[in-house]
Amino acid sequence: GSTTENARAKFLASLNAQMKCAEAHVAGETQYAITKKRYVKQGDGTRQLTDKAVTVKPWWFAEGNAYFVSPRYANKTLELVKGKFSISCGNKLAGVLAVLKTLRDATASGELDKALEATAIAARDRMKKKR
Repeated sequence: GSTTENARAKFLASLNAQMKCAEAHVAGETQYAITKKRYVKQGDGTRQLTDKAVTVKPWWFAEGNAYFVSPRYANKTLELVKGKFSISCGNKLAGVLAVLKTLRDATASGELDKALEATAIAARDRMKKKR
């Protein structure tokens, strides 16, 4: 797939995890974990693929008496509008869920493709510099 398609698929997967995390917080849980495949070194030095529980770090934060969502991709906050890195969600956690759903719909319809592609290319360039 293209850079844009890969970025969109990864971002949608992250959004779905964030939505489940928000639902868990609305239900009163303080943490939400997903399972990811990780290689673990065995005693004899071989690597074995296992499932590992990974805590989902929320994209939202509270400031004053309002919640804000800062969508992230490739370890960076997405700049959806020039100079703006977060979305106001009102004073209820349910507002965070509504904003995440809107982001998911916008991503699925391709509205965030330019921002995602730019971030993906910048991330690739950062990786090239490290080598």
